[in-house]
Amino acid sequence: MISGARIFHTLVVGALIAGAGTACAAGPADAGGPAWGLPQLMQGMAEVKSERRRFTEKKYLKVLTAPLESSGVLVYRAPGHLEKLTLQPRKESMVLDQGIIEIVEPSRHVRRTLMASQYPAVAALVESMRATLAGDASALTRYYRTTVQGAAAHWHLQLVPMDAAAREVVREIRIEGRVHNITGIEIVGMDGDRTVMAVGDALPVTGQAK
Repeated sequence: MISGARIFHTLVVGALIAGAGTACAAGPADAGGPAWGLPQLMQGMAEVKSERRRFTEKKYLKVLTAPLESSGVLVYRAPGHLEKLTLQPRKESMVLDQGIIEIVEPSRHVRRTLMASQYPAVAALVESMRATLAGDASALTRYYRTTVQGAAAHWHLQLVPMDAAAREVVREIRIEGRVHNITGIEIVGMDGDRTVMAVGDALPVTGQAK
């Protein structure tokens, strides 16, 4: 069974990483310049047209005594194509394109195509992703309560969903970054489960992950 929570977590992470390749490009504010915050972060996101990044992920579930670990590559291509390609411990893929989600798990002979609108939380997320990748801060703040701390050299962003359907799945999203790179993402579920992802450097956009 493919859960709405699983899809939501995957697409949140994909959107945030893919959208942040040039985030914070404006650099830290100086004493005579404007304060650095969400508008500058969003400006950098709007400039990204394509991105590939390695990830390692740990999922902490209340029913397990040890985290589930995985690794792979996240891919983004404007205007709204996202892929999460898991390579270890087994190959899986989840692709979002124009509101259509395709899930492939070769080891289980699973291939499913779903509409994001089938999952209320995911439908709300798709619009928030569009706003994020477009650099539309006003639209993003309609879906999340945002808190930005730090400066471009080392920043933290907290997103708390305001959409009722999304709040049933996710309590908050915490993102940490330095200059133009996201270095970590933590998604905390309403049930207490959480997903922690460490993000590597950008990879060449063309070619296959190894």
